[in-house]
Amino acid sequence: MAHLHKYQLLSPCGPCRLRCDDKFTHSERETINKRYWSCTFGERRAWLDSHINIYPVKRRRHNHNRHNHKQTRAHSLTYTLPKGTGKVPVCKTMFLRTLGLRTDGTVTEFVSAKQCSAQDSVAPVTDHRGKNTPPNKVDHSTIRQHINSYNPQVSHYNIAHAPHRRYLESSLTITGELIAY
Repeated sequence: MAHLHKYQLLSPCGPCRLRCDDKFTHSERETINKRYWSCTFGERRAWLDSHINIYPVKRRRHNHNRHNHKQTRAHSLTYTLPKGTGKVPVCKTMFLRTLGLRTDGTVTEFVSAKQCSAQDSVAPVTDHRGKNTPPNKVDHSTIRQHINSYNPQVSHYNIAHAPHRRYLESSLTITGELIAY
């Protein structure tokens, strides 16, 4: 797996209020990392869904300053990591570093995708990358058919070196008429 080398285990979080460093050994975190990155895209999405909990914000503090145009937070997140048969709550830093992630882009993308889809859907989202045909893709069969209508010939010079290469007659013009000599 190419992911195993790219997303290696990072150092645990520093001293935090959840004391995450005391909850997991290095080998346990390494096992979690390897299992996560050995999964397919859909399986990783399902894993994130089971270990990231999204809650509505409990209490909002209103700033009465009219010039403050910050967006209000729509949800709160809690993170867990598997240990034995249960899940242990950890901080965001420990969660990301155990998975080998340096930024929270994967989590942000997952949360926004989950917000767009149905909240109660259990089926993991399928990966749609690389499925669409490029907009500049051309059907070459009609072009080949048109060229073959002019009966291209094998060159008598390099038949040994390029037996499949064919050439149009030199007397053929762009308008498709043969020049009479």
